[in-house]
Amino acid sequence: LKVGQSMSCQANGLATAGQYSDSAAVTARPPVGDEVTASDSSHYFGADPAISIKKYTNDQDAYAAPGPLIEVGEWVTWTIVVTNTGNVPLEEVNVSDDAFDDFHCDFGAIAVSAPAESCEYSAPAVAGQHANVATVMATPPGGLDEISNQDSSHYFGTEPSIRLEKYTNGFDADGKPGPTIIIGRAVLWTYRVHNTGNITLTQVTVVDDDGRLEL
Repeated sequence: LKVGQSMSCQANGLATAGQYSDSAAVTARPPVGDEVTASDSSHYFGADPAISIKKYTNDQDAYAAPGPLIEVGEWVTWTIVVTNTGNVPLEEVNVSDDAFDDFHCDFGAIAVSAPAESCEYSAPAVAGQHANVATVMATPPGGLDEISNQDSSHYFGTEPSIRLEKYTNGFDADGKPGPTIIIGRAVLWTYRVHNTGNITLTQVTVVDDDGRLEL
């Protein structure tokens, strides 16, 4: 290496998470005298941006169907919990829901190791199986790509209903006079119960006011 000259070489590796530090040393021997040395250190921070989201339906982690059973018209409350699980601060943290176009939960910035942030929103339950997905978006520092995560939630809107039909000798005799039956002949009443709702019913009981029947 002549006077005033420079030389260079390179080494490659893969970035690891967190603060990295190393040092390089050079040695050289002059024509006379002792060996000469020099060193220089180098650093980088391996960014590992990550964010988690949990969505609760009436305080239940209803990730899979059917979720909690809620009567139609009753209020459903969804709770969103967001945590910065990476090693860099996050900005522009916001949550949207695929079932509610007008819902947005903006958290702003969330620092590393900061407590979880949460927000809530509510709506009346609708009939049948309901599913929606909440999505969180966040921007890491240093021009890194935006990150996201999702969590789904479910509930089943119950709408119980039942119908009873009573037949007299096979006739649906809701009104008078009903079928004509000769005195002393047998009368057969048939009771048909229909579940006309959207949820299984139990302890189904039929009672006739003349005391003849209780099923």
